[in-house]
Amino acid sequence: MMKLIVAIVSAGDEEELRKAFVGSEIPFTELDGTGGFLRNDKPIFISGVPADRLEEALEIIEETCSAEEEVSVHDAAIAHLPDPVVVGGAVVFIIDIEAIHRF
Repeated sequence: MMKLIVAIVSAGDEEELRKAFVGSEIPFTELDGTGGFLRNDKPIFISGVPADRLEEALEIIEETCSAEEEVSVHDAAIAHLPDPVVVGGAVVFIIDIEAIHRF
């Protein structure tokens, strides 16, 4: 069975993930996206892999996409309060593929 990986990653991790997928011969398509609390660029990697390569692909994503804490300052009525926000890392969705058609 095939699995569809949809990985939303930080722009800072994009190049390293791309190189790792190419080096491991994991096929992918990359899309531009924007999102999250800070409205940062969020590259989206889409990859169809056989079920027996799913763990390999997930390990690559985990190794190349790191989360870190960033401080954001919000303009409040009384004071500017620093607010720690976790940025980076990856959000990954795994979807079963019923069929693949190439035309």
